[in-house]
Amino acid sequence: MKVGTPTPLSARSVVTRLWFTIAVTITLIAVAIASGTLTSATVKQPWFDQVAFGVPSFAAGRWWTPLSGSVFALTPLTLVVLLVFVIIGVGLCEWLLGHARTIAVTVGLQLVGVVGGVLVAWLLGLTGWGWGVQVAGDLDTGLSAGALGAAIVASAAIRQPWRGRLRLAVFALVLTSLVFLGYLADVIHLVAIVVAWPLGTELAGRRPQLAPQPSSRDEVRKLTAAFFVLSAVLGVIGTLVERQGPLGTFGGDAPDPWIWAGAALNIAIGVGLLRGRRGWWVLALVLTLTPLLLVGLAIALLPDELIAASSALFVLNVVMLIAQVLLLIVGRAAFRNPSTRRVRRLSGARIGGTATEDERTRAREMVTTLGSANRLSWIGTWSENSWWFPASGQGVVSYQVQGRTVIGLGDPVTAPGEVAAVAEEFVTAAADAGLGACIFSATDEVRDWAEARGWVSLAVAQEAVIDLSELAFTGKKWQDIRTALNQAAKAGIEHRLVRLATQPRAIRVQVRSISAEWVGEKQLPEMGFTLGGVDEAMDEQVWVSLAIDADGTVHGFTSWLPVHAIGGEVTGWTLDVMRRAPESFRYTMEFLIASACQQFQADGYQMVSLSGAPLAQRELAEPGALDLVVQRLGTAIEPYYGFASLERFKDKFMPRHEPLWLVAADEAAMARAGVAIAKAYLAHATPLQLLSLMRPPE
Repeated sequence: MKVGTPTPLSARSVVTRLWFTIAVTITLIAVAIASGTLTSATVKQPWFDQVAFGVPSFAAGRWWTPLSGSVFALTPLTLVVLLVFVIIGVGLCEWLLGHARTIAVTVGLQLVGVVGGVLVAWLLGLTGWGWGVQVAGDLDTGLSAGALGAAIVASAAIRQPWRGRLRLAVFALVLTSLVFLGYLADVIHLVAIVVAWPLGTELAGRRPQLAPQPSSRDEVRKLTAAFFVLSAVLGVIGTLVERQGPLGTFGGDAPDPWIWAGAALNIAIGVGLLRGRRGWWVLALVLTLTPLLLVGLAIALLPDELIAASSALFVLNVVMLIAQVLLLIVGRAAFRNPSTRRVRRLSGARIGGTATEDERTRAREMVTTLGSANRLSWIGTWSENSWWFPASGQGVVSYQVQGRTVIGLGDPVTAPGEVAAVAEEFVTAAADAGLGACIFSATDEVRDWAEARGWVSLAVAQEAVIDLSELAFTGKKWQDIRTALNQAAKAGIEHRLVRLATQPRAIRVQVRSISAEWVGEKQLPEMGFTLGGVDEAMDEQVWVSLAIDADGTVHGFTSWLPVHAIGGEVTGWTLDVMRRAPESFRYTMEFLIASACQQFQADGYQMVSLSGAPLAQRELAEPGALDLVVQRLGTAIEPYYGFASLERFKDKFMPRHEPLWLVAADEAAMARAGVAIAKAYLAHATPLQLLSLMRPPE
């Protein structure tokens, strides 16, 4: 088989690989046809009590019911739902873990769920609790516990973010049904999936991870948006469905028109949050905090009798509001894109305040017309930055504020010969705002200015630059690159240089999936600041290299930022995002970079920058104390992000190296700048994840 060629799937191979799932599906349908329950509810059959499981069945000595009840569905509609659960849950488990494990998991979790759920129902009935007594009297049928449990077990064998998505979907489904409906089946499902979670990690060979795993900004947006949409759905269900659940009785009253208005508002907020807009995040926070404050006021002022008589739906709404607020606050870093409609006038010489889309547009115009000696200048146009403009109006400094430190990003973009003057004005503006300033990833020109004013400097990266005029993949030293190009050709994989935003949805979905899997497998979250992601690659000024086969499968991608030389002309491209699919062929990255270099060379560009990996210094003859700190942090972060390994990889392309500097007022300011930069890169990391840097990875 050729490298990188996907394995063809025939009907025979699918049947061979999923025979247990197919057998279960056929059995359930055959039993429904033979028993007449394909068109009539099982619960209406005279023999229902003899096959259904529950506390009454166990009390009557019908111990066979966990087996007999598993092959029936309560109604024709639930049969359809059950078949979907089996095909997805059992099918996925069998595909990933094999026949033997899937049979054991499905049958075992079905029995554990039924027996454990009935035991819980019996204990609830003993309490005299109204809902508990109701559940203790229920009877149920179906294989849904085994199917849902199999899905949770299978989730341990798939990659992030799909592992988390599948688990979240199953738990959300089970818990929602338990709260609103509260049937015996819901209790059985909960027991099955709780047991399945640790079982799955054991069967998949993964260690249980109690700490939340890092998510990309896109994933956080999707989760938050989904939660608001779920809130809308739950509000409607809680009004329309009349049932006594564990929180009390839902429904039964006349539908409140405001319920529909609230649901529509939640859905609208969810759509806005999906775009990562800061304005929608603020609106969502205000609209969730306001009713919470009113509830708190009501609790303080209203009589205890009225509070105690509050409906179950009211209690649930309060819980959902609290969860929404927490989710918005924890995930706030994912919502930094300013609204395109917001226009706010800010003083050009002032540092601080909220950046606007107009300022970002102005910053992009400065980069494209004035250019910069810094090949990373396009990074300064990203939406997570703010922008300061000098009094002359001719220039811009991109920056971020972390604590009491302003981090200038790269060289000031300005007219030739004005870099030092603009840098001086920027530092003064920071001081006027009561903040300390530093400039990060700067070139030698900024370092010379800094040392002339008595500042200190520290090499924080080595930019790898390829001169395209001299590039030729000939000779022994280029053997790996030629091998990559040849293997890709044999495997039918081609290189496409595209604007990602204009690509078909199928391509964009694959690119986001590859990136999300890469992020999900890291023990630390996706880094930001000078390291972009798929959002930045969607810029129509950015080229994206795709390694794609004849079937349209994307094996990997890289993104290339424009380099505007002094005067604004695009003279080259800077490498940003590098991602490859887990099953891609070995030389995917070499193929992508080499192919892009060949294309840029053919188009007449002068150079390609492979960028500089943060904190990946080259060996220094006599490193100073600050250099040793950078090396120590780089060593700590290396197992998680592989920056030093990335630098060694770039050496395959025989680049020349130019230092990138961090400049600050003195050693103390340099230490504060280091902390601020670490926060900027790891803005999404939790305290526990940061502590993990202090110990070696396992």
